[in-house]
Amino acid sequence: MSPGSLTRLGRILTGVAAPLRLGRDYSLFWTAQTLSAIGDGVGSLALSVLVLRQTGSAETTSLAVVLRMLPPLFVGPVAGLVLDRVSRKTVMALTDLVRSLVTLYVGYALYTGTFGVAHACFWMLASGTMSSFYEPAGMALIPSLVSSDSVPRANAVQSMGKNTAWIVGPALGGIILEAWGGPGVMWVNGVFCAAAALCVFFIRTQVDAALSGSGRPGIRRIWDGLAFYRSMPVAVHLLLLTIAINLCTVPVELGFQVHVLQVLKKDTGMLGLAFSVAAVMSVLSSFWVAAIKSVKLRKMLLMGIAGMGLSFALTALTTSMWTAFGTFALFGASGPLILIPISSIYHKVTPSDIRGRVFAFRSAASTLMAPLSTPIVGWGLDMFGSKTMLVVLGVALLTVGAFASISRPLADQSLG
Repeated sequence: MSPGSLTRLGRILTGVAAPLRLGRDYSLFWTAQTLSAIGDGVGSLALSVLVLRQTGSAETTSLAVVLRMLPPLFVGPVAGLVLDRVSRKTVMALTDLVRSLVTLYVGYALYTGTFGVAHACFWMLASGTMSSFYEPAGMALIPSLVSSDSVPRANAVQSMGKNTAWIVGPALGGIILEAWGGPGVMWVNGVFCAAAALCVFFIRTQVDAALSGSGRPGIRRIWDGLAFYRSMPVAVHLLLLTIAINLCTVPVELGFQVHVLQVLKKDTGMLGLAFSVAAVMSVLSSFWVAAIKSVKLRKMLLMGIAGMGLSFALTALTTSMWTAFGTFALFGASGPLILIPISSIYHKVTPSDIRGRVFAFRSAASTLMAPLSTPIVGWGLDMFGSKTMLVVLGVALLTVGAFASISRPLADQSLG
């Protein structure tokens, strides 16, 4: 390669990487969230496998996993109030430290041979409870770390880190589980969480919550996040849009599994490879959003919904694994195009002093969809098959996109 070509390549790489440099504090925040997500992926996969091995019951394993979904439904309002009263970075650091200690304790139980299903349930409940604080805190903290113009880019980079963690975490967990056993997995998870807490500790921003005495909301203000939705039409539309999207997307993984395993008659290795393709495309899609100069949030959101809806319907029509890889790639690439605009619009319209309560309420409403929609889709898969259900989910999501395209509050926000 000639020196001129190398120079041009260097300029291209520099231009692509430049948007990712969002400052010291954001770099620490991003590193913390990525490390925490990797540790989470390592631990959750290992524990579900260990419970399945110990009990031999998929039902018991699924019940243990569901325990992780419950805390946001009950803890969410309290978590939101806490996040608007105290430093959000402190909450993030403390929750990661608690997760680290709980994980190390479970690792010790595995090492001493006293591990049982109760330990796994305890870890799932603790992890879900900490996530009820951690996730809204991270979302509420982002505008304090970057300029308002950089918020969409920051959301894209955050999405890229989490998608990378979803690839690395379970894979690393499986490797460590086979090499070092259960104790090794949990200890590695605990170290990741502790390292994430340390990164958050060094973030310097202080403008991350209403910390003045007059600004601290009392217990009576716990539902101010809900009141905000009532007073802000665009927030109501975003919340309803998020709920509708989750109703369609949360159970689709089950539909994909049934289609690949039963219709295409492939093994779990091919299924895992297909989901890996989707995860890699999610990373690349997030990277693309971070690299572009201007982000048209509304157009990107509609494009993401359309792409994901088409991926569902096209998967139903696939007759070979090679075409399925293409639809899984479309599915993965569409995810960030939905999540990044929604988060960025929330950041734009939500006042700083109630972000904790607003994001906590959003998290609780989103989590509610998993236990509601998944059993319904499971019944539909048994009754009508994966082809029909994937088409139904795809058409439903495209219908949601059509309503979003005519939403006046979204159009009035000048989101592009």
